[in-house]
Amino acid sequence: MTDPTPVPHFFRLYRGSDTVEKAMTRHRRYLWSYLSLKQGMKILDIGSGFGTAAIDLSHYAGVSVIGIENDSFKVEQSTNVALSGDIQDRVSFVKESLQTTPSFLDVYEQVQYVLKPGGKVASYDWCWTNMFDCNNPDHCRLANLVEGSTNIGHRDTDGRSIQRAPHALESTGFRVLAHNDLTGSEKSSIIPWYIHLRDIVGNSHLPRWAFIDSSPQYSSQARYSFGLTKDAASILQQAGGFKLFTPMAMFVAQKIVQ
Repeated sequence: MTDPTPVPHFFRLYRGSDTVEKAMTRHRRYLWSYLSLKQGMKILDIGSGFGTAAIDLSHYAGVSVIGIENDSFKVEQSTNVALSGDIQDRVSFVKESLQTTPSFLDVYEQVQYVLKPGGKVASYDWCWTNMFDCNNPDHCRLANLVEGSTNIGHRDTDGRSIQRAPHALESTGFRVLAHNDLTGSEKSSIIPWYIHLRDIVGNSHLPRWAFIDSSPQYSSQARYSFGLTKDAASILQQAGGFKLFTPMAMFVAQKIVQ
């Protein structure tokens, strides 16, 4: 199972000759490398979007994938791509309601219910970093702005901390195999994830509450962040610049066999 929380995508992009397409594929496959995938396995992709990851996963590992998405248009488009590639026997998409949940505990309780014993879950999630102070009013105000301007839903400030997710996994019957903030190991060769949001914030032709689409007027990485408003992009840029927020908290866990 991959990605229990559907959100706009961010990833590590290296300076120089790296491309967005290569970086996005590398980002997905790095997560998949923790799943011990074998040909013929069945994978559930929650929040499958336009099906890019599900189709890539099927080709990459020879697995069968069911993508779950709450947008009928995306389900239709994904299904058409699978049909055109003649892989509909291995990749399918269904429409299901995906609602934001109030805590990591609620998320992983639902995941635990659908996984068989020994099954694994891997995800990138949006979290407050270790530098976030729940007792700092400025940090809490920024957290409310992030949640209010994006589609991630509202939680208690401590409920989205990067320390909370591993505890929630263990409390719901999982053994944590790996957890890491991929933005916490940024090197000078890596472009900070929030830098490209300047293209959105600095565009004087874009209204404050306009939704970002895949128009070529934005940088190639900014186009992967569609669904954000200009205000949301500005707030995320601030949260990232202060190192209080990460969209690349990685968690991998295995359902304990009773």
